[in-house]
Amino acid sequence: CSRQTGKTTTLFQLKDFLLKNGCPESNILIFNLDLISDLELFTDQQKFIHFLKERISQQKIFVFVDEAQRVKNAGVFFKGIYDLNLPIKFVLTGSSALEIKAEIHESLTGRKRLFHLYPFSFQEYLSTQDKTLEKLISEKEISSYSQKQIFEHLFHFIIWGGYPKAALEKNTNEKYQILKEIYSSYIEKDIIGFLKIKESSVFTKFFNILSGQIGQLVNLHEL
Repeated sequence: CSRQTGKTTTLFQLKDFLLKNGCPESNILIFNLDLISDLELFTDQQKFIHFLKERISQQKIFVFVDEAQRVKNAGVFFKGIYDLNLPIKFVLTGSSALEIKAEIHESLTGRKRLFHLYPFSFQEYLSTQDKTLEKLISEKEISSYSQKQIFEHLFHFIIWGGYPKAALEKNTNEKYQILKEIYSSYIEKDIIGFLKIKESSVFTKFFNILSGQIGQLVNLHEL
């Protein structure tokens, strides 16, 4: 999943769903591995297994792990626990595609089901702005006034994109800061950090040149 598409929000929605369907709150464990205090629990597989066994009761327990790729050798770590056949359902989320592919996917082959959480589509975005217009876009005939309104929303969507936090923010300066933070996370954490690129400033310039040539012919000599 991309960063800032609502993974953490989805986990808490799943928690609410389980609670409404009779699952005791004590049987739902949520960990955010961006927090050092939570990540410490995942440094030793055997200790974590012992921790889980202490909490297993008559019902299945649900373990939600946000940013699961931060666990060292995450694929092997979770594969070992999965193969114990404990009454546990794991839901692992992650936003660093490179790390997830390297650390998790291969080791969990045949043991996982993948779900992708995308930013808003235009219709989803429109539903947050004007539900009447959102219903109208599927109609064959729309008044010129409604068309104008839809195109105004479309122009806004094309400029700012569908990342939920940025799309829903009303303040233009704040929108810019949110997108800047997402951009920096992808460049600094997902690419420069993971691939251990030493010349980060040179790489950033190179990245900016490429982004400015999207949809155009690329001159290799210029690069």
